[in-house]
Amino acid sequence: SSIPTREQALRMGRALEPFDLTWIEDPVADEDERDHAVVARELNTPVCFGEKVYGPEGIRRIIDAQAADVLMADLQRSGGVTGWTRIAAMAAAARLPLSSHILPETNLHLVASAPTGFWLEYMDWGNGLFAEPMRLDKGMARIPAKPGLGLEWNEPAIAAASSSRLARMVMSMRGQDLQGRGTMLTWPPIATCLEGACHERRPRFAADAPHPRRRRHRR
Repeated sequence: SSIPTREQALRMGRALEPFDLTWIEDPVADEDERDHAVVARELNTPVCFGEKVYGPEGIRRIIDAQAADVLMADLQRSGGVTGWTRIAAMAAAARLPLSSHILPETNLHLVASAPTGFWLEYMDWGNGLFAEPMRLDKGMARIPAKPGLGLEWNEPAIAAASSSRLARMVMSMRGQDLQGRGTMLTWPPIATCLEGACHERRPRFAADAPHPRRRRHRR
């Protein structure tokens, strides 16, 4: 993703088409809707775009430019739960699939409630922070039945790492009520660092996952 120029993104996208990918994510680095619209129009592989834009207004520009076949909204950049749900309504009106960006413990509820919710982006960064980490079964995540986000801090794990700067950031957040509405988490790299391995792992998608319905075809 995020190839420097539109022409390079098109060359790469065409080279990848025989692999029947579910989507190509953020193919052009400049985040320009016009460039992404050209790539989405020219390629048969769906284009996923939106995680780096801000607010419902940013997603609206993508929709108006027909710059994506799949929308991806970032919870923090969207403006929290309220902004994300507004984006979900916009995606439904445009008949576009909507996926999430990181923060799976929170986004689980939002993707499940979105009329066109498609993929939940998953990583296990937060497993060490919560009393009951998210579990997957055959690629599916179970929605907690507890109030609000259904999350509780793993206090012993946080206390054990209290000497690190990242852990102090977590400790400063402990007073927040994770079962209250509208709470936003800002910890993406912390959990893996607590275990001494600060690196990102991207999820694997099912090989037989259906493609989003194409609205345009290359001429």
